[in-house]
Amino acid sequence: MALREELTSSEKLEKFETFGRISKEDDGKIIKDENDEVISVELSTYKKLIECQGGKNLMVWLNLAIIIGILCETYMVFYIGQWAIDPELQLEGYNLFAGVIIGLAGFTAVCEFARSKIVCYMIFNAGNKFHADMINKIFRAPINLFFDVTPTGLIINRFSNDLEKVEAAFWCIKWALVCGYNCLMIVVVIAVAKW
Repeated sequence: MALREELTSSEKLEKFETFGRISKEDDGKIIKDENDEVISVELSTYKKLIECQGGKNLMVWLNLAIIIGILCETYMVFYIGQWAIDPELQLEGYNLFAGVIIGLAGFTAVCEFARSKIVCYMIFNAGNKFHADMINKIFRAPINLFFDVTPTGLIINRFSNDLEKVEAAFWCIKWALVCGYNCLMIVVVIAVAKW
């Protein structure tokens, strides 16, 4: 029975440097601290994110739901302003006013519900797709180069962090679109308003 040859510290360091798991700066640590890692996100990552959530169709529906909701909200505020400055409309058209405001408020709420549901659906699709991709890559990782040097807790932690970041990315996209369209609507209202 052949005994395994023991490596010196410097030989171990040289061997593990090729795996990217240890370096002289790490002072002998096999695993780097996750918070010290520098991660860059490229444009191709965002393209894959949109592709994984179901394609461009859902993005179009999300934009439509946001635009229609903001238009309803803006017209509702405009209509309330017109009603507030017109004494005749206040006396004669109260029922019409109430009906229009309730209708616009209801439609705005439906649009908000729709855009939130669309984002949830996008998160569900992308999360499932990314999870399946990560599982496939983990299963194909070499045992001696990955599983022997990477603790299970670190793998699970990275899985949950990555999926959480996918979810946060979609909510950020939604709110960025909402803010952008709101700013655009403010510019339009300022341009159209009678001063």
